[in-house]
Amino acid sequence: MHTNPAEFLLELMSVDFSDDGSVHSRLDGIHKAWVRSPRSIELSEQLAVSIQTADPLPAFRPSKRNFPIILMILVQRSFIKSYRDVVAYGIRIAMYAGLAIMMGTVWLRLHNDHDDIQPYINAVVSDSTT
Repeated sequence: MHTNPAEFLLELMSVDFSDDGSVHSRLDGIHKAWVRSPRSIELSEQLAVSIQTADPLPAFRPSKRNFPIILMILVQRSFIKSYRDVVAYGIRIAMYAGLAIMMGTVWLRLHNDHDDIQPYINAVVSDSTT
């Protein structure tokens, strides 16, 4: 009463939080009781019959479609996904546009003389890491 059934089962069967060996003996007792139960015996018999009468799985055949068709299907799925999540792609576009403007201003302020070699190197290294 007043107990969550999922928490009760976790506490009953979890060996992670047990300090003594009582959990293992309790789990062995639960397992033995299940194996001897009428429902377990009935399920075992049904499984044995199903295994004997089951049709074999068909042989795996690779797709007959060629690469361009598969590529077009994947591109179509990508467009559908981007259409459904317009906000995320809008944020990405704004973020990359801001980054491009920011990096562009770094290149605009540099001159073509010997004193700006180190800033050019720093700009190239920071561009390649983003």
